[in-house]
Amino acid sequence: MPRRKPPKYRHHRQTDQAFVEIKGKRHYLGRFNSPASLARYEEKLRAFCDAAQPLFGGPPAGGVSINELLLAYLDWAEPYYGGGGRSELANMRQAVRRLSELALVGAEPLTRPAPRPCGEMPAAEFRPNHLRQLRDAMLAQHLAAVPEGQRPRRQLARTYINETINRVRRIFRWAVGREHVPASVFEALRAVEPLKAGRSTARETEPIRPVDLAHVEAVLPFVAPPVRMMIRLQRLTGMRSDNLTAMRLCDVDQSADVWVYRPTQHKTKHRGHELQIPLGSRAQQIIFEASHALTAAPSAYLFSPAAAKEWHFAERRGRRKSKVPPSQANRRKKNPQRAAGPRYTTMSYRAAIVHGIAKARKAGVGIPHWHPHQLRHTWGTEIRRRFGLEAAQVALGHKKADVTQIYAERDFQRALEIARELG
Repeated sequence: MPRRKPPKYRHHRQTDQAFVEIKGKRHYLGRFNSPASLARYEEKLRAFCDAAQPLFGGPPAGGVSINELLLAYLDWAEPYYGGGGRSELANMRQAVRRLSELALVGAEPLTRPAPRPCGEMPAAEFRPNHLRQLRDAMLAQHLAAVPEGQRPRRQLARTYINETINRVRRIFRWAVGREHVPASVFEALRAVEPLKAGRSTARETEPIRPVDLAHVEAVLPFVAPPVRMMIRLQRLTGMRSDNLTAMRLCDVDQSADVWVYRPTQHKTKHRGHELQIPLGSRAQQIIFEASHALTAAPSAYLFSPAAAKEWHFAERRGRRKSKVPPSQANRRKKNPQRAAGPRYTTMSYRAAIVHGIAKARKAGVGIPHWHPHQLRHTWGTEIRRRFGLEAAQVALGHKKADVTQIYAERDFQRALEIARELG
């Protein structure tokens, strides 16, 4: 029986939409490379596999195939990362897609056969040379030819390439633990060295720096009230964006003068750590404003895109010069295809800030680009300058001080004072 190839995750460049074509029919999945579109692609792929029994025409002679291994891994990863690891699940899906779509070539250039899909080969035959080919494909992604008039792909960063290679290795480590592949496969893949800084053609990223508070204040008039409150609250607490967007009133202990926010899901919960974020009087005032505007139960999220949408409607209506006719008094759709979600995500929160910066520049206010995670660096730097490294470590919720060194910049003013006295 001929082996059936899985439908590919494809890009409609004119609309920047992802789609998959099954039996000649295109199914559009959402914005290309977004977590939602990748999740829908996974659902379509599983439905395709269930309808095609045995899977892809049956396992190859050498055992389970790469595609079968990847599908089994995603079935396991969905509940494992389903709680506080949604971003990592999206990253793992990206790594799975890159590995499945990789076209492998032979090791010897003179006798190299035609490329074959990596997903069809037996998983037990995956070797370090194949992993290096995946890395080389990511290195050269931006050099691939694109049709005229279309934007070329951005060069991938060295850190992202190394992280993707590590995720592929983790998939094979998981496979060894379930006896899908021999242990020698994973041990061989560990020999593939990571890309070193300055010793590859990959793009190098700039370290995250604190953001100037003047730039933070300048963007506030150009964002919706829920986003404005999130920016102010993150500035006062230094909490991560995922904890901020998931904030609910029922998770805040208000029994003392300093409130304590305990997120139900956080970055290190799977390690048995408890995260407690103290909230002072100014942070309490912001939460009071958000909860006062909230009409839902205390278990609802404090910062809602629906509230931001209503604010945008009111703003547009306020800018209108002509009289509103009765037919346009309420133009909201009863059943919109894309309704506002119950909460912001880390990506939509960041996108709202980027949109606010663009609006500010259009209005003549010069603001350089900045993102929410820089607020955490700014806060950590301020705590370290005023109270020391140990206080910054406690406030940021780090178990080790060397991690705090990354978030809290060294106070250069002290070095300048020493230079004035001794230099």
